[in-house]
Amino acid sequence: MAEWAYLTNHARVLLHLAHDSGARLRDIAASLGITERRAHGIITDLAEAGYVITQKDGRRNRYQIQAHLPVPEPGTREPAVGEAVALFEPIPGEAELVSGGILPRSNEDLLAEWLTRTGAMLEDASLDFVLQRFEPVGEMVPTGSGEMPRQADEFATPDVIRRDGRWVHEGAFAGAGGRHGRHSPDFLPLWEEMTMLYRAHPGAKW
Repeated sequence: MAEWAYLTNHARVLLHLAHDSGARLRDIAASLGITERRAHGIITDLAEAGYVITQKDGRRNRYQIQAHLPVPEPGTREPAVGEAVALFEPIPGEAELVSGGILPRSNEDLLAEWLTRTGAMLEDASLDFVLQRFEPVGEMVPTGSGEMPRQADEFATPDVIRRDGRWVHEGAFAGAGGRHGRHSPDFLPLWEEMTMLYRAHPGAKW
C-alpha cells in the first residue's frame, strides 16, 4: 500500500519539527513535497500563532514546539478524519476476495493500522486533539460533495476512540457509500476528468 497523508501541511510541519527540532527548510520541504518558500511560510504562521519558537543555533535554526498551548476550538465541525476513515469502506464481496487471496488485506485491517500509526504520530506532536474531536461521517465521501437524498441505508463510518494506549475504531461501517455505487451528481464529471487524464498520460502517478 502506498504511503500517503491526510493532514494539512501545517500539521505535517509540526510533526516533522517534533521529530527533528533542528530540521533545515530544504529537508522539511522535501519531506512534504513543497517549496522551501512554502515551508518557511508555514513555520512563520506557526511561530506567529505561538506554537513554535525559533531559536538561533550558530548558522542553523532550532524549533521548540509549545505543546502546552491550548488548541483553538473550531467554529464548525472539521470532518477531515471522518472522511479519511470513510476511505476504508469495505468493497462489495471483500470477505470472499480476501479469503481467496485476491485482496492481500481487508480494509478493516488497513484502517486499524492507519489509526495506530496516525494516532501515534499525532500524539508525539501533541496534535491528538484531531482524533479527540472525531465525528463519524454520514454522507458519501470521498466520491462526491453534493447533497444526497437521505435513504434508509445511509452511509456511516465507525467511531474512533483511544483504548489501551492506542487509537482504534469501534463499531462497523453502516449503509452503502461510494464503493457500492452511490454517488452525488458531482462524481460523474470528476470520474470523466480522471479517466481522461489517465488515458492521456498512461503510467502517470499522482
